[in-house]
This record gives sequence, C-alpha cells and structure tokens, in this order.
Amino acid sequence: MNIWKRLFGGSQKPHQPNPLFSGKHPSAKEIAEAEDIVTKTIEIKVAGSGTITSFNSGDYLRIKEVLDRAVSKAPTDPDLLYARASLHYIALQGEDGQKDREQCLLLAPNHFDAKTKKDHATSWDSLFALPGWDERRSQLSDLMMKHVEMDHLVQVVRDHLRGAIAVVVPESRIKLAGCSKMRWELRWESTPQCKVAAHYLFLDNGQFAEFFIPHLAESEAKVNTNYWLLRRLAREQYCFIVINRGRSVIRNERYMFPQTLIRTLQKMESDLISGGPAASMSQFQSAAQYYMQHSDESSLKY
Repeated sequence: MNIWKRLFGGSQKPHQPNPLFSGKHPSAKEIAEAEDIVTKTIEIKVAGSGTITSFNSGDYLRIKEVLDRAVSKAPTDPDLLYARASLHYIALQGEDGQKDREQCLLLAPNHFDAKTKKDHATSWDSLFALPGWDERRSQLSDLMMKHVEMDHLVQVVRDHLRGAIAVVVPESRIKLAGCSKMRWELRWESTPQCKVAAHYLFLDNGQFAEFFIPHLAESEAKVNTNYWLLRRLAREQYCFIVINRGRSVIRNERYMFPQTLIRTLQKMESDLISGGPAASMSQFQSAAQYYMQHSDESSLKY
C-alpha cells in the first residue's frame, strides 16, 4: 500500500514518521505558513517553574484561517486537527477545541496528545506552548535553554505543527572532534530496584555520553515531565539530535529511529502502563547505580 494513502486515507498504522514536515503533504504550503506566523506572533515566556504563552486575537484569526485551509486539503490528517484544536485551546475557545480533538480521536484513537489532553484537560499543554523546531534552527529558545540548564536534555518541541522530541546535549558533555555521524539510543533495563531508562549519544569518533531519565510519579500530567516524555517516545520514529554551545546550535540533525529502538520504546511504554512510575528518586538512583555497575561497556559504541 502506498505510504501516503496509509497516512492520509483511512486508519493509520502506529509509529509513522511525521508526515507534516514532508513537502509531499497536501497541506505543505499551509503548514509552513502557519508555522511562520506562529513563530513570529506567539511568545513563550519562562515564568518561574512554568511558561506564559501570549498572542492577540488577530493572530489567532490569521493562524486559524491558515489551519482551516490546511484541514480542508487534508481532512483525515489527525495531526492537523489536533493542531487546530491546540490553537482553539490557547485562545480559550474550548468548545471548538474539543470538537477538533474528538474528530482527531475518531481518525486516530491512540493519538498521543489528543488522548492525553482528553484525560488531563487542565494540565496538558497546548501544542503552541512548545518551542518550534526543525533542522534549520540555530538558536535555542528560552524554554529549551531552561531545560538544558536543569539537565533535562530530552525535551518536547513543536515540529511542523506536531509534538516531537529533541535531545539537546551541551558541547561540554561530548567531544565532537573527528565526528561525522551521531546516533541516539535508549535502553530500558531491569534492575533489582526498578526499571531504568538510560539514553546515549554515540559518535563515530568513539565518544559517547550517558544520561538517565527518571520515570517518577508526578502530580499532574504535563508535556515535559519525564514519565509522559517516555510515554511519548514510544509513539515516535525520530528525534532531533542537537549539540549546543550556550544558546548557539552547532549540530542539529533529524535522527530516524532504527526498528530495534522502536521495539525497545514500545516495550518501555507497555511496562510503564502496566507497572507505573518509579516509587521514589532514591529507588531510581539505586537502580541507575546498579545498571552502571553491571552494564556491558563493550556495547557502548557507535
């Protein structure tokens, strides 16, 4: 079956790459136009532990008009419907947002953002509260920089009107000299304490960096909290690998996941749903320590 028919003409198979960044999308022109307006008009300010998103009613109408055209060209694309729902939500047009969200779920019952927004309506952030990102970006936004400073290196961004994952690693954490290729990997491993999510940036110069994502219980479901970030990863087929020097971006690549990684992420999601989060940070730290002591160092390479 033709991939575009599979993506746009009926039931979707899970774990497809984001088709919204493709120039072959029926609404490619409108998607690019909407992203351009959003980038220029919607301001995301860091405020304490959260963010404030601001724009005016005229901007809302401009973006809505473009999204209306996009949806008219691809009415069975659930991501476009969720994007328009997200616009309604930040403009406090909840009834219109709910209509688009429910239509999105009719087309794709397991759509991650739409389903989570339905279950956690008050805490789940709008798509337009996420910083825009693609391979052309050369500067980290305030929000992305805040996450890096908090050592929250795996974060959620908005890629062509859809939530996506960016792995942002400071240049000081890895030696880039002689590197021509990069690879990202996540390992979901059992320990006597609990499961542990370890992720790696591997370079073809022999260097690697190891990090962990604590899947702890959280009081509210929020886009960038670790448990929900890991759940999102199981629905993705790519991430951005970003190397930063302060706010400047020195490497920025879209990395497509190999099937082995996709299977690991699917298993992780199944375990998270059935087993839930780690009981405490001390339990997770003990698990991470056990994992580091018993992991096979010979397998840590590009």
